[in-house]
Amino acid sequence: MLYATNRFPYIALYQKNDAYSYSLLKETAYPIRYSVKNKRAQPIDEDEASFSIFAFTKDYIVSLRQDEDNPLPKQKPTSGIRDLSGAPQTVYIFDYDLNLLKIADLNMPALNITANPENNTLYIIGLKDSYCIAKCEIE
Repeated sequence: MLYATNRFPYIALYQKNDAYSYSLLKETAYPIRYSVKNKRAQPIDEDEASFSIFAFTKDYIVSLRQDEDNPLPKQKPTSGIRDLSGAPQTVYIFDYDLNLLKIADLNMPALNITANPENNTLYIIGLKDSYCIAKCEIE
């Protein structure tokens, strides 16, 4: 089982022991910048990208997230139409020990990723000229 937060970059990988218990296998050690206000921890950067959508391949865990070194413009509120200019364009590729192996640029905004755990094929729903489905092999 994989646990990730939606407010800051944290990932924990658990192994199922039996029907009712799990053991922590690994967790990430990304620095989390926060401050304490009214006895509550709050992220310093409310808009900091977190790991969101995950896909499990045979040898890798892949997450859709924008590369910190190439931030996208802030999304502006719209009147019901989603602004896709802020959709992530990179995937983070981890091994099953949660070691970051690679950050891959997809060269397009990606809306979703999925994979088959029997091989290392990643499928991407993205935007090129219009909506598209892309397939890539992770090596």
